[in-house]
Amino acid sequence: MAGMDFHSFPGKTERPVRIVVIALSLLLPLLFFMTAAQRVRYPYELEELEGNMVRTVERVLHHQPVYIAPNVHFVPFMYTPGYSYAAAAMAHITGIGFLPLRLVSIISTAGIFLMLAALIWRETRSWMAAAAAAALYAGCYPLCQNWYDLARLDSLFVFLMLIAMYCTRWLHPVVAALAWVAVFQTKQSILPAAVVLLCCRIAQRRQTIAALAVFAAGVSGSVLWLNHATNGWYSFYVFKVPSANSDLILRPLVLFLPEFFHTVGIAVVLIVVAVLSHKLNVHSLAVRFYLATGVLVLLAWFIMMHTGSTGNVYMPACAVIALLFALAAHRLLRDGSPTVRTVVLSAMAIQLFSLIYNPGAFRPTAEQKYSAEASIQAAKMLGGHVYLPQHTYYGQMAGAPEMADMVAFQDAQRPLPSGEQVRLRTEMESMLTSGAIQGVFLDSSSQVRSFSERNAVDEEWISHYPVRMPLPGATAQSRPAWFLLPCTLSFSGQLKSETVAPQAPLCTAGK
Repeated sequence: MAGMDFHSFPGKTERPVRIVVIALSLLLPLLFFMTAAQRVRYPYELEELEGNMVRTVERVLHHQPVYIAPNVHFVPFMYTPGYSYAAAAMAHITGIGFLPLRLVSIISTAGIFLMLAALIWRETRSWMAAAAAAALYAGCYPLCQNWYDLARLDSLFVFLMLIAMYCTRWLHPVVAALAWVAVFQTKQSILPAAVVLLCCRIAQRRQTIAALAVFAAGVSGSVLWLNHATNGWYSFYVFKVPSANSDLILRPLVLFLPEFFHTVGIAVVLIVVAVLSHKLNVHSLAVRFYLATGVLVLLAWFIMMHTGSTGNVYMPACAVIALLFALAAHRLLRDGSPTVRTVVLSAMAIQLFSLIYNPGAFRPTAEQKYSAEASIQAAKMLGGHVYLPQHTYYGQMAGAPEMADMVAFQDAQRPLPSGEQVRLRTEMESMLTSGAIQGVFLDSSSQVRSFSERNAVDEEWISHYPVRMPLPGATAQSRPAWFLLPCTLSFSGQLKSETVAPQAPLCTAGK
């Protein structure tokens, strides 16, 4: 085509593509806040284990011990206590419920965006690279299965992890060591990665030794103190329970990388290109530090191989990829020709554009809300003597006696001596067969046998609950959806809901 200067084309397109990258970098964090805003006040569980986290925070607020001997009434999850105390502090302001726990997660996610940007800005002095790092992490919300704003500890954990990483990169190693102790007391699985990252200053031996000594003293000292305060139950839940439930499965080992690459594949390609096109100086603290961050991806991969792992495992890995993506893009843009810069900016734009999602897709549905309301109302109509093993907080909202979460109850049994396992099993069977429990609410009919297996309870208990029905209005997505009632119960009533009309009475007298 006569008159067209092909050599000037990349330069002319660089500026508009850069503007697109900046716009997308602002859009993706905004999508997260829009999503979180429509979920934060939802009065019921967004995820199965949220309720037991609320119960744990309630115990902190009421000055009750969290780490106690496993029993049929309460079993904590296998985590260190940092998040529970942070959420309890928020609950002093907002009141107890799901709200304070989710607020901690949302604020922590905002902190993650800021820390990613701070790390990149300090390295590059590029606002675009800093914003792109935060945007990539924000866009991984669906990959991480909507975990960023849940009433769970993982967002706080990643936020504190990034603070510790910033301290490791830019502040005195002893300060970094103290920061990693705080991360450990939020989620103990960080322990090996913390040691690796603290060793990135290995050339400064005295500082590295001092940092490792402070970290070891902080971890061991806090563990000893918490063990003393809990009569040893802290270590039981934080170390023994996870070790006893560390069953490995091969499927996530194979699928982790394809699923990860499907979401952030272009970012990974840019990282690889930047590494291959530039000679890395391993004597540089920056290079050693960012190479060491790769251990967090390997740690996520390893944890994903364990039974029960879910989308939260991706979160630290996504944070690391976001950092490396922004650094790689900045280096390629800084050293590349106009054509290279245009290609890199285009790749950044395509990567960020691919992460756009619809916030409305994550809004709790009317069916979900009705299911929770119907369960709580049915529990109240049964006098509150019910057990919702997968949603124990709903039982508490209905005035039922405290009962242990099914997952936590199962996990705690495996490391116990056989005599203690028998004791727990006997206690649970007695509760189910003595008439103390007037109804058992499960997520589905298929959970009946699973409930027996996960609680190590003889299936004879089922014979005490011959009335087995779906909850009125239950759908394939609603939980709980199935309940069991004793045959001696004379119960009639119609559930009501503002959101979904009930389809049938729960149970009629003499059924």
